[in-house]
Amino acid sequence: MNFTDFTKANLTKSILEGINLKGADLKRVNLSEAKLADAKLSKANLTGAFLHRADLNRANLVEANLAEANLTSAFLIRADLQRACLNQAYLVAANLNSANLTSASMVNADLSLATLTGACLNGANLSRAKLNGTFFIESNLLGADLSDSDFTGALMIKANLSGANLSQACLMNVDLTEANLTGAELQGVDLAGAILNAANLNAVDLVYANLSGVSLSRANLSWANLLGTNLEKTNLVGSDLSWANLNETNLAEADLSWTNLTGAFLMKSNLSGANLNGVNLSNANLSGANLSGANLMGANLSGADLSNVDLRGSYLIRTNLHNAILNEANLTGANLDEAVLNGASLNRANLNRASLTRASLTGANLKGAFMLWTNLRGAFMLWTNLDGANMTGAILPTDK
Repeated sequence: MNFTDFTKANLTKSILEGINLKGADLKRVNLSEAKLADAKLSKANLTGAFLHRADLNRANLVEANLAEANLTSAFLIRADLQRACLNQAYLVAANLNSANLTSASMVNADLSLATLTGACLNGANLSRAKLNGTFFIESNLLGADLSDSDFTGALMIKANLSGANLSQACLMNVDLTEANLTGAELQGVDLAGAILNAANLNAVDLVYANLSGVSLSRANLSWANLLGTNLEKTNLVGSDLSWANLNETNLAEADLSWTNLTGAFLMKSNLSGANLNGVNLSNANLSGANLSGANLMGANLSGADLSNVDLRGSYLIRTNLHNAILNEANLTGANLDEAVLNGASLNRANLNRASLTRASLTGANLKGAFMLWTNLRGAFMLWTNLDGANMTGAILPTDK
């Protein structure tokens, strides 16, 4: 039979599997706990309907109107909801695994604790939605509008968010491990406490975003725009930040060990106390940066611009500074033992009380440098320019 009008009807626990209700008027109908698996409900009007714990697995709801409907704990596994309207709908703890929600509208919907594992939400509109603790594991959200939504505590492992709009969204404590965020709009997003290990963030725009305490180990952030971003105490171990814009970024106490920062821009950034052990900063621009107390042991800074950088008390043991620019840098008390400074420019640099034991300074330019009580024991200084350098109290290479 083909039913068309059930407005406000009470069909609680009804068995309606496979029923044809295409285009039917079901406004505010009560279908709580009803059996509607494989039902044909395309273009049906289910505005304000009660579908609590209803079985809608594999149902056809293409272009159906479910605005303000109550679908809490409903089953919608493999349901077809393409272009459906779910604005302000209640889908708390609903099961939408493998559902097709392509181009669906879910503005202001509540999907807290819902599961959408493997669901397709390409082009869907979830702006201002509540998504606290929601499962989006391996879900496809290509080009979806997720602006101003609350994802706090959501699981988005291996989710595809390429080209999605996440501006002003709250992603606190979200697990985005191995997620794809290439081309996503992330301006003003709050990612505090989020997990982004091995995530793809190539060329993303995270200007002034809050990423404090975030785990980004092995993440791809090459060419990303992180201007003014807060990355304090962030885990970036083994990540790729080559050619990224990190100007004026706060990386205080961040762990950047074995990170690739080739050609990165770090002008006026704060790297105080950061762990940069084994990092690759070749050809990076760090002019005016604060690296006081940073650990740069074994780092590669060949060709890097470190002019006017604060490196007081930093660890640069066995660091590669070949052809680096350190003009007017503050290296007071820094440890540069066994560092390679061949061809480096250290014009008017402050090396007071620094240790350069067995360092290589062949062809380095130390014109006008301040080297009071500097330890140069065993250093290699062939063709080193020391014109105008102040070496009062310095321990020379030949001193025992």
